Amino acid sequence: MLPVNSIVELSETMPSFQAALVAPVGSYPWQMLIRFYAPWGDGSPEGWQTPLTPPTVLVNGAAYPVDVAFSYQQDYMKGQPSPGYDQHEQCFMVFIGQVTALEDEMTITISGEFQQVGYMSATLYYSSLRTPMLPIEVIDSQMTAIPESANPYIPGNPSVFADQDSASGKIDLYRPDKVSSLAILPDEVAKDGCSKGYLYANKDEGQEILILRIKVPQTFIHNATPDTIFGNYPCRELTVSAHPVYGLPQILDFWSVSSRMLNDFIDEEGYAYVFFGPDNYVQQQVIEQQTVATRPPVMTWGNYKGYMLGDPSGSLIIRYRDPADDWIGNPANAVCYLDKASNQPVTKAELGEYLPELYGDTLANFSAGHIGEVIKDQGWPD
Repeated sequence: MLPVNSIVELSETMPSFQAALVAPVGSYPWQMLIRFYAPWGDGSPEGWQTPLTPPTVLVNGAAYPVDVAFSYQQDYMKGQPSPGYDQHEQCFMVFIGQVTALEDEMTITISGEFQQVGYMSATLYYSSLRTPMLPIEVIDSQMTAIPESANPYIPGNPSVFADQDSASGKIDLYRPDKVSSLAILPDEVAKDGCSKGYLYANKDEGQEILILRIKVPQTFIHNATPDTIFGNYPCRELTVSAHPVYGLPQILDFWSVSSRMLNDFIDEEGYAYVFFGPDNYVQQQVIEQQTVATRPPVMTWGNYKGYMLGDPSGSLIIRYRDPADDWIGNPANAVCYLDKASNQPVTKAELGEYLPELYGDTLANFSAGHIGEVIKDQGWPD
């Protein structure tokens, strides 16, 4: 299986922000400036020229227009004469123009999505009894983030340049594309040209421990007493495997969990869990549990229990044998893409509750009680 890197548009997962600036009674608020320094754009030396998305501004609940005060795209050279603007700045302006003293406080709310910039601030300018006052200002690190505690300008948090899926630990799964279905996995090929017999994933660098949740359909061999009358099965056999990079030393004598094994530790909602870890760590579990050499050890981790396989450094592969055409979990329900470059992750809209979910994290975080967003003593993340 060829490695595939998941590329997720940052805007799909970037935290949002909100901040409220309050003009006091008796004041004359006249404008707000929202400044962005060092926009990243495409990351090139000229990336700062890429237009940013202006935030939404509400004044006492009413939306106000947000205009460009300065950018490369509009009256660029006016920023040069003193005192001017920073050359690489983008600045937006909200005109308020209060001409009578406020009888009640005025609340100006700014909100939007954090963007890839070096610095952001919102500044409210006002006067009191026609006398200019020090402005009210809030910078990016002081803003309320959504989700909470996800402010990318707080030290120790993932920044605006972090892969947000990596921060959550989530790992995407893919259906083989047409090219790989022809050259690498030429079996169970559906009419659309892509194999319906596999889903696969590749972990991110630094992810040492993984947890997979998969809803298990009825299969032929599902326990110690297989059906004596052959039936209609959503999927004849379903297996999960950890495949290391070709050429690495093989420490473990096992690498797969079968349908029968998945059913050993299935929860009340029909989900099974499979753990993956560094080979040496997994081998230590084998020694401690004195398991049969060709059978993986069992990991009990808070609310979750399942077999533990080794490091899927090459790929993690879920094999579907003879999936039924009318079964929602059939990989054939996912879009068939031409090649690796165009391939996109399988979605819940395509496979419903049968979409496997995979998270990864460091061994240290696993020991501390979480694998990405999966917390050992809590329910599965939404």
